[in-house]
Amino acid sequence: MPEFKRYFETVSYGRAVVSYDIADVSDHVILNRTAESFGLIPGDRANTWDFIRAAAREVPARYDVTSYDVVAFEVGANPAANFWGTAIPMPDDPVRAESGEVKYATLSGGWQPASWRLIAHEVAHVWLGFEDLYTTEPNPDYDGTFWFWDLMNSYRGEAPELISWHRFLAGWLIDDQIRCVSETAPKTSIHFLSPVQDASPTPKAIVRPLGNGAVLVVESRRKMGYDVAEPGVLVYVFDTSIPGGRGPIIARGELTLDPARRPIVDRFVIPLGDELTTDGVRVTLLASDESGDLIQFDIL
Repeated sequence: MPEFKRYFETVSYGRAVVSYDIADVSDHVILNRTAESFGLIPGDRANTWDFIRAAAREVPARYDVTSYDVVAFEVGANPAANFWGTAIPMPDDPVRAESGEVKYATLSGGWQPASWRLIAHEVAHVWLGFEDLYTTEPNPDYDGTFWFWDLMNSYRGEAPELISWHRFLAGWLIDDQIRCVSETAPKTSIHFLSPVQDASPTPKAIVRPLGNGAVLVVESRRKMGYDVAEPGVLVYVFDTSIPGGRGPIIARGELTLDPARRPIVDRFVIPLGDELTTDGVRVTLLASDESGDLIQFDIL
């Protein structure tokens, strides 16, 4: 939980403040049903929603659940309990504990015990409204269209820092930090972007509206903060008409000036180079150093 707290306070540039309480061992919830009866073991038929609701009803009265934005449940470490983490909103179908109604709840543990990344991923669903970026089609090719970028895509990957689009939606990036290239913008423009992890007030993203709820986003990434992936400029499309779990985000390419860089060989290969033409624009990386990237943006 300390790392969970540090993560959100870091990626929000200090704009989010997280506090938490951990239930005393004597207050751990014990249900009168087995993990097998909920399908948590083996996990391929897990009814995590029923489990969360059953656990929520048993939270001791000393914990005023109405004062918490999210109640996170963690079951014991067990490699046989290979269910996936879950987050559920409850305002439309509330569950009443002894001290009041639980607003939102998450579940993790089992084969992925004590994972701050998994808890953070699930909490971001119900707290920030973020959707799963990965695609489960064809199952189980998670992370396929966006590799390891972003906590909501691959919480186990090399680059769990949130993308600039998520930070903008959360209000952690202000308008001046987003360079919007609309239809009325000049055909050619040049922009400097500092890495998304940099807490300075400099611009963090170039955004090009594509219509029908989709945007093209260009952002700078470095081996900073929680990212250990190779540095570069990430170009992607976020399509809000595609639901979470169906791949609402697709990487168009990575820009780099490093001739030694090689693209990751995966089922979904992302182009790599110093220039990319996609979605009616050409994005060119002009210069790059530790402080960020100089990018030329041409509307074709």
